[in-house]
Amino acid sequence: MKKLIFVFLFVCTGASAEFEISTPDPQPQERIFELSDPDEAVAKLGIVSFMIDFNATQDDLLTLEVRRQDLRLADGRLITQFAISEKDEIIVGAVAPVSHVSIMGVETQSGVRVVQVIFYDDQQHIISPRAEDIGVYDLTYAALQTDYAPLKSASAIDVSVALLLDNSGSMSAFQSAAINSSKDFAAGLPSFTKCEIFTFASDVSPLVPGNKEVACADTESAFDKVSPASGATALMNALEKGFARTGKPLGTDPFELPKLVIVVTDGINTVTPSLPRDQLVGLKRRNNITTLVYWVGHHDKDHLQNLADQEIVGRANAKQDLEAFFETIGTTVAGVQSIKLI
Repeated sequence: MKKLIFVFLFVCTGASAEFEISTPDPQPQERIFELSDPDEAVAKLGIVSFMIDFNATQDDLLTLEVRRQDLRLADGRLITQFAISEKDEIIVGAVAPVSHVSIMGVETQSGVRVVQVIFYDDQQHIISPRAEDIGVYDLTYAALQTDYAPLKSASAIDVSVALLLDNSGSMSAFQSAAINSSKDFAAGLPSFTKCEIFTFASDVSPLVPGNKEVACADTESAFDKVSPASGATALMNALEKGFARTGKPLGTDPFELPKLVIVVTDGINTVTPSLPRDQLVGLKRRNNITTLVYWVGHHDKDHLQNLADQEIVGRANAKQDLEAFFETIGTTVAGVQSIKLI
């Protein structure tokens, strides 16, 4: 072998947030997270502290109807776990050891639809299951032909990430932990990720020159520009910046993959927003945003209703909790598996 309110128990590794991989395959893989147990038939790609549901359906009746269908794999086994993307009219099903499925989105690449999926086992490992243990179906419950290879590189996908870091006066005790963990997180993300970085206090300030997306691995120097913590908390205006997307004119097809907006804050908004709340909610929905919030200090469970998808409440050790928070997100993004529909 070659070398969201949710309160979760964080598993802290104490290691750097850089994600590296070693595989039994002699061909190099474009992965930057650690692969455990490479001799097993099902590869474990890393353990996470919480699961991110990018495309969880809110239609309980549809979920119940899918369960009643007794969907089966090609060899006749009954699927035990599944996820639904209603807008893409796709169901991804699986059997053990998969215990949870999350569909990140469905892209069209060179005329071919590609489902981007994250699989978990019952120990909250992100895993790469065997091809014979998964199936894809449309909403008429017909099985679709697929091309899936475990550990296949997801380098063709385009994932946007916005980091929104609270730099108000009350964050002074946590500023170093927030900046260092964010910096390590961005440096360790896969090559297909693009990052924007903002700090917010009384105003919102971009850290990337030109206020644009750049390769996440190239953002290290941007974090050196953070000024000392001071001022109020323009949380809503920071979300407006993070929810913005470029590349598609208004009225065209929606964005196929979600943009990850990651917020680190210790308090509620104290600056008058430039957008009314309902317009901010609409912007989030229109631009396919998934918002993950880490609360360092004060937390109001209703403050970000309809704006945050998952909210993590910190405990006593901000440094360790932030490292675990960013480690989970980085491992999740790097563990996306691609299934082509043929």
